[in-house]
This record gives sequence, C-alpha cells and structure tokens, in this order.
Amino acid sequence: MLGFLRGFSLDQLSFWLGFLAGILFWWYLNRARPILSQTWQSLRLRLQKGRAGLITSVESRHRNDTLRFIQQLHLASPLFSLDEILVVPCLLAPPIPTQPGVDELPTDITNLTIPYLPDWPELASQFTARTLSFAEALSEGANLILIGQPGSGKTVALAHLACQVARGDPSLGELAERLPFFIHISDLLPEGAFDGQLIERLSAGLAPYASAMTLPRLPNLVRQSFETGHALLLLDGLDEAPPALLAEGVSFLASVLEQYPATRIVAAASTDNFSGLPGLGLIPLALAAWSEAQRRQFLNQWGALWKLYITNSDKSNADQIPPSLLNAWLLGEDASFTPLELTLITWAAYAGDALAPGPAQAIEAYLHRMTAGLPTARPALESLALQMIITLRQTLTPKEARTWSGEIDSPLGSSPEEENAPIETAQKPLLGKRVARKLPGILPDLLERGLLVERPNTRLSIIHPAITAYLAASALSTVGNGTNLQIQPTWIGKSLTLAYLSALGDVAQLASANLERFDDPLLRDQLYTGRWLRMAPKDASWRTLTMRFLANIIQRKDLPLAQRTQALMALLAAGDPGIGTLLRHWLSSTEAGLRCLAALGSGYLRDVQAIPPLNKLLNDSSPAVTRATCLALVAIGDKLAIESLATAMLHGEESLRLSASEALALHPTGGHPVLKNGSQAEDLLVRRAAVYGLGKIRQPWARQLLEKMAIEDEQWVVRSAATHALEEIGVPLKYIPRPHQELSDTPWLIAFGSQRGIGVSPGEPALELLLTSLKEGDEEQKLAAIEYLRLHGDERALPILYQILSVGQGDLREVAFTTLWHMAAAGISLPSPATKAPF
Repeated sequence: MLGFLRGFSLDQLSFWLGFLAGILFWWYLNRARPILSQTWQSLRLRLQKGRAGLITSVESRHRNDTLRFIQQLHLASPLFSLDEILVVPCLLAPPIPTQPGVDELPTDITNLTIPYLPDWPELASQFTARTLSFAEALSEGANLILIGQPGSGKTVALAHLACQVARGDPSLGELAERLPFFIHISDLLPEGAFDGQLIERLSAGLAPYASAMTLPRLPNLVRQSFETGHALLLLDGLDEAPPALLAEGVSFLASVLEQYPATRIVAAASTDNFSGLPGLGLIPLALAAWSEAQRRQFLNQWGALWKLYITNSDKSNADQIPPSLLNAWLLGEDASFTPLELTLITWAAYAGDALAPGPAQAIEAYLHRMTAGLPTARPALESLALQMIITLRQTLTPKEARTWSGEIDSPLGSSPEEENAPIETAQKPLLGKRVARKLPGILPDLLERGLLVERPNTRLSIIHPAITAYLAASALSTVGNGTNLQIQPTWIGKSLTLAYLSALGDVAQLASANLERFDDPLLRDQLYTGRWLRMAPKDASWRTLTMRFLANIIQRKDLPLAQRTQALMALLAAGDPGIGTLLRHWLSSTEAGLRCLAALGSGYLRDVQAIPPLNKLLNDSSPAVTRATCLALVAIGDKLAIESLATAMLHGEESLRLSASEALALHPTGGHPVLKNGSQAEDLLVRRAAVYGLGKIRQPWARQLLEKMAIEDEQWVVRSAATHALEEIGVPLKYIPRPHQELSDTPWLIAFGSQRGIGVSPGEPALELLLTSLKEGDEEQKLAAIEYLRLHGDERALPILYQILSVGQGDLREVAFTTLWHMAAAGISLPSPATKAPF
C-alpha cells in the first residue's frame, strides 16, 4: 500500500526553500488583501457606473425619441408641432366620496348644482367646474382610465403627459423620475391578440419610433424599467378598439400589473365602454371639455402660427381675413364642439375652403384638401373605411387595403410575403428603419399625405377614427341605411358611423327604433339618438320627434336630475333657434327641478333675453334653483347679469349673498372687481359674503386679501370667515382619486359591522356586509356603499339600485344613477326595469 514511497527522497535544501517561499507568499497575500479588495471594489464600481451610464444614456435617448414622436400626434401635424398648438388638458374632478362619520366635506356652488356627467363634460366646463391636472390626478398613486367622447383630445392628453415625464417636469413629483412608454393598442397588438410575451410586445410596438441608437438596447431598457418599477405605461387607442381587441388590451394590462405591480398606467377609453378596466383597479376620470378661455387660447395660437408659417411664406395669402376677425367668429360657434371638431373648423376657416358650418362639413373640407389632385383617393378611402367598420377592424394589411380599395396587383406578380410588405412613400419614417418596396396604386399617396398611417407588422390604419367613421358613413349613405350596424356590439366605430350617417343619409328608421326602446333604465339608445341632432340637417324628418322626446325626458320629475340633464345637453347641442324660448318658458315652471335645468340651459346658451326671468328666480324658494340662477347669470356674463349678482350680494338674504359671491368668483373680468370692492364695504354681511367668493379664487391677490381681512377686519364674524377660507385653501384636494382600499379595511364598513356585532372578513363576507348596508344603513352609509359600487360594480347590487332609482330621493337617487352608468360602461349588463333581474 505504501510501496509508492519506496525510493522516495527529499532534498533538505529544496524543502526549506519551498517552505520559506510559502510563508513569504501568504504573508504578502495577507498584507496585500486590503489593496486587492479596494482594487476589486473600484473595478466593480467602475463597471456599475459604466452600466448605469449606458442605461442613463439609453434612457435619455428614449426620452428624446418620445418627445420627437409625440409632436406628430395630432391632426394638424402637417402644419404645427404639438408643443406649438397645445392647450394643456385637464380632467373633470370626480364627486367627493362620502365618508360616514366624517365632518362635512368642503363643497362649492358648481359641485352642488352641476350633475356629474362624464359623457357630457361641456356643461361643467361652461360653468367653470373644478378640474384636475394630470399631476394632481396621479399624485396619490392611482392608475387611471382616461375617458371621453371621440375627438375630445385623449391622445393629445396622453401625449402631453408623456412629454411632461420625458422632460422630467418637477410638477409631476415622483412621476417625473419614471420612464414614459407611449404606445397605441394597434402598435402593441397588431395581430389583435396578446400572446403573453409582454416585454416582446412592448418592444416591438415601440421599435418603429425608436432611433437607430436606441433600437438595439430597447428590449433591455423596457425590461429593466418595468422590473425596477420605473415605468409609466400610457396606452392609447382602447377607446377606438372593437370589443375583441379591447378584451385583449385588458388581458395585456392585467399581465403587466400581475408581473410588475409597481407600474403606473394611464389608458384611454371610451365613455361608452371601458369594460374590464375597473376590475384591474384603474379609476375612470373624464377629460374636461375646453372652456371659453381654452378655446380662445387655441384660436389665438392658431392665428399666430398661421401667420408665421403660412401667411408670411405665401404672399398670395396677404389679403386673407385678419385672424382677430376669424377668431371672434369662431369663438361664437357652438360650445359643444370637441377639440377635433374645432381644429377642423378652424383649419377650414383659415384655409378658405370651408363648405358650411358644422363638424361633418369640416371633415368634408379636410378630405377635399388632403386628397386634392387624387381623383381615386376618395372612393378608395370610403371603401376601406366601410369594410373596416363592417368587419370591426382597426387596422388592415396592405393586401387587404389593395383588395378593398379596388386596386389591381402589379402585373409582375408578387409572393405572399411581398403582398404584406410595407408601402414605400416619398417621406422617410420619423424614427427607425423599415425595409420597403414600391407598390403601384393610390396607397403610397395616401400614406404620404398622412391619411393612412403605417403600423407595425406592415399594417395600415386611417389617421383618426372620426375620419374613418365619416368615410364609412359617406359610403353607407349610397348603399344602405345603417340598419345592419345596429346589431354590432357597442364600440366607437358603430356609434360614430351612425352619427355621421345622420348628417349624410336618412336615419329616420334607425331613430324611430331607438326612441321606442325602453328596456334600458339609462335610456342610452334614446339619448344617443339625441346626439345625432347636432349633426343632422334642420329639415330631417325624425328631428322634431327626437327633440320632443328629449323635452319630455327633461320634464319628467320622476327621473334623476342627472338623466334629465343628459337630455338637456343633447337638446342644447341641437342648435335649434327655438330652444331658448322653450327654456325661458320653463323658468316659470312649478317644479323646482325643471326651473333649475332651465336656468342652467339658459346660462349655457348665454341667452341675454333670459336675464329678466332669471332675476326673478334669485329669491326662489328652492336653494338649488337660486344656485343655478347665479351660475346662469355669471355664465351669460354681460354687464346687466353681473350687476344683478352684485345687487344680490349687497342686498339679498344670507344664502343668496353667499351663492352670488361664489358665482362672481367664476368671472375674472366682471366678478373679481365686485368681490374686491365688497371686501371693503361698510356692511359686515357684504364683507363676509365677499370672503366666500375670494376663498374660491386660487390666486395670490385673493389670498393676500383674505389674510388681511383675517387680521385687520373689525368684526370677528368676518375675521372668522376669512380664517376658515384660508384653512380650506390649505386642505388637500378631496377630489384626487386614490388606489382601491380593501373593502374589509374600510373604516365606515367596520363601524357598520360592529354596530351589528359582525366582524368584517376579507372577500365575500365583506361584500355581503356592503350589500346589507345598502339596504339597511343610514343615508350616509348607503351613499358610501353606492359610491364603492361605482368603481367596483357587482350585479347583486342591481335590484337595490333599481329600487333607489325608482323611489329614492335627492342625493341617493342621483348617486345611484351615476353608479349604474359606470357599471354599464364597465361591462355589466343592466336588465330591463320591467323584468326581474336574473340573479
């Protein structure tokens, strides 16, 4: 066993030399270890810094790519960049949630008077209702659904938020440090289905707009941003998506939140259908309509830019009508025009090719302008649009585009791969590279002129869903009456096409059928038919019947005020000259709700002839009518109306003084001077009333005046009111949405359960207790339960909500209606009130 040691000999000198060398090596290694450790740490730190620098460099390039791409995301991009023409978007402040057992929350005259109508935000904007900036709306960590009607500016709003984040706007707080990823659903899921490859889908959808330097590192950037909770996902186009694509988009967002729960999300959706999104914890907020000040700002910016880029560069335009005159005329147009419609109408007015006033005519002028010199463009576009609407499509392949537009393939032939190849245009892609080949026909011209947009996977879409719908309606007006579209599920393509068809064809049969449907407690078919009035010719056979139907809804005191206000808005948007007369007649109604609606309608129309009857309502027995009258007078805004409010503040009884003061705060040019003078009046009641108005003005001079009154006024009642107003200014906004709280952790529900000796367990028991509170709780608890259901709809609550809608009164009925509207938009089917609910 030890045989291998035989003959072994050890040289003594070699042994000791080796032993000494080992000792010296370990002694040196021990002494050099701190130096080696420092060297290694320094090397690792350099590697980390290099990697961080590389990431920072890629992030910086991505931010720059986003800023460049964003500038073209509006219809007038051939003329101006987004930054040049932008009107900063705002969000309509949602109702303040009821908190049982908590002191009454601060309110103002607009919140108390104007019903919350996400689908008709024009009323709130006309009366200067409270709005939120994106920075405010996102400050508490909630993910949002940005809802609005077609053309209301959702894409521009998301684009503006992306620009703010890309620039690191400090007003955004924590969001400024995030990395924005703006993407359209058609770019994200070009094939219409989500395959579970989250990072890959995002990277592929963003690639066409990435610069050459960013593109190789884009997948790693996307992955790292989401893994570190550094991403802000801005998803556009869900409002345009057919139901199947919307469902796939919801699946994608669900996957994002499951794998990367720290991701912040804002997604654009339609007011008619945001099914599935509330279930992911996203909170719907409506985009505010443009106020008069915003419309004036837009027109002034357009006029200045037109003069700079168009008039000065083309001497043939030297004799054009001065922008001030054009803008004054345009500002007097219908206040219900969406930003898209006002853009097209303004463009037509400045270009001198307006065909007639109205949204449909503005689109027609736009199409004439953009297809000039292309005689086959219009038939091709109409054919494409009609096929897209009929087949519930948002995009199409080049092969489908050539087939549907009636083009003949190249005589040289092509392979199946070539059939779907991208179409080469005279313009270079904005960002990135695409391999393209030249194809015959009209499609390259339509791409070059911006009427078609190229999407990933060589797919195409028409520039805007409103343009698609108008083209489809134009084609449909010659081949049918739209009856087949009625069987489609709810989506923007169907609703917009039928709306434009009302301007281009005969929809009498469709309108009659809609008005006769009474299986929906929200009367959505009837109210949507009312929306067609603003498009329809004045001599349309179905117009009078529809307006009479809306007038009947407005006069039904058994319906919620919010529902009656929806009918009022549809009637006001119709633009009929007799509406003002009808409203003045209703001002003398014996029903307070109708007087309130008539006052708001007169103010919306700025009907100066309504001032005398409105003055009589200032001392109405109903506080709601008095508040509505004050708002109407300040909306009319002429000298006589402001004087009426000033007189009310000087000589009215206390509640009238306060309402008049708050209303005057909404009128900077006429109302603010009245409040300044009132703060120095000899009558302490006038000074006290002025405090309430000054407290609603969020400007430094008003705060300084309040601070002075809180210290120097001779009467303690005035000092106390000024101090209270200053305290309210510092109170955090109650309108700001917050992430969903677990129902079992809700304080008021825990208190309700403890009153009955019941613990609140998570899940189903908590929901059962909520439904019990909805039936047996006091009014505050019922309000809180209904408001919870607005964001977390449950079908089991429908019978109780129907009962409240039928026999409830006041706030309960109004909140129940708003909750049912949100539940329907969230995809919950509402059974007919006349039939038993299937629960």
